Amino acid sequence: MEQSFHCRKETLVSDLSDEASVSRTAASALVLVMALAACGSGPTASRAGTLQSPSTKLRTLEESDAIPTPDRGPSLEGVDANGNGVRDDIDHFIDQSYASRPQQSAARQLAANLQKTLTVDKQDRIALRAVSIAGTRAVHCVYSRFVGENGDKRAGAVVYELEALTANTRPRLMAYLAYNKAMDGTSSSLPEEDTCV
Repeated sequence: MEQSFHCRKETLVSDLSDEASVSRTAASALVLVMALAACGSGPTASRAGTLQSPSTKLRTLEESDAIPTPDRGPSLEGVDANGNGVRDDIDHFIDQSYASRPQQSAARQLAANLQKTLTVDKQDRIALRAVSIAGTRAVHCVYSRFVGENGDKRAGAVVYELEALTANTRPRLMAYLAYNKAMDGTSSSLPEEDTCV
């Protein structure tokens, strides 16, 4: 009987030391997380030593053309000065982000289609179907041009970026969601031929 009590006592001591170890580890992790969180929030120091808020830093990057300035206007269409069906801010992003002409062309094909998803009549089934088919072809083209080799972006990341840029305001997001809701329950087939235009 004494022997079994001894085993329980060792187990209890072992359990208590494990709990203390876990507690110390958890406390250390919490301190580390808090320290890292503190580094990423609030104003940040620039090279000159002055503090900048994230919005000021973003505006500075946009004004220096280090990153494209997104069109945050109230219209769904935005500005498309050259009439290619792609908003100018997205055109600029494509030029800066994708290296080769075939990749830029594929990205523009998708961006133009995404723009149409915002403005298509959500009650017109024929127009919706046409935009959907063109979208499937555009996504297929992106997947044929972005293979993720030699430092290229993966196709899924390109599609995600262009969707995010297209639906960058509340009205645009709501229009994009309305398009997706209108297309809910439909299907399309993946083309096998070259779909790049």
